[in-house]
Amino acid sequence: MTLPNEQENTMTDEKHENGPETNENPSEAPEPTEASEEPGDGSESTESDTPAVAKLRREAAGHRAKLREAEAERDAVVVQRDALAAAVLGDALRGTGVNAELFATAGRSIEEFVVDGVLDRAAITSAGREVAKKYGVASPAVSRRTGTGAERPPKEAKTWADALGKR
Repeated sequence: MTLPNEQENTMTDEKHENGPETNENPSEAPEPTEASEEPGDGSESTESDTPAVAKLRREAAGHRAKLREAEAERDAVVVQRDALAAAVLGDALRGTGVNAELFATAGRSIEEFVVDGVLDRAAITSAGREVAKKYGVASPAVSRRTGTGAERPPKEAKTWADALGKR
């Protein structure tokens, strides 16, 4: 059976009671600063190491600069690629009545149609038609007058005299 006073002891009470014991023996506590000052870790430098370290630092700075340039070029190429892909997507969807926003809303993306690094325009067009059918987009209206010649001016009657001309 436990007494009520023993149950009331908390972690802070135990810490307080044990506190002076750990402070009396500071030599037993680990000192992390000694581990970082060991020879061979690079914190101590001699005269012979300084030119070599400086050379390595210059080389590393050069590599970092090249890396930044390469990353900037990569980012520019990614932006250009995305713009070209959007243009190809818009062109492939032109006859379907679906725009790129509706295509994306339907959960389709251009990455689905890249096969061996090449865009499959026929697959994009057929997917655009499927999206149009799913969302009830009417196909673009076709002019009934196209190909009938109704836009041409009426022909004038020609005679042999017109063909031979006046001399």
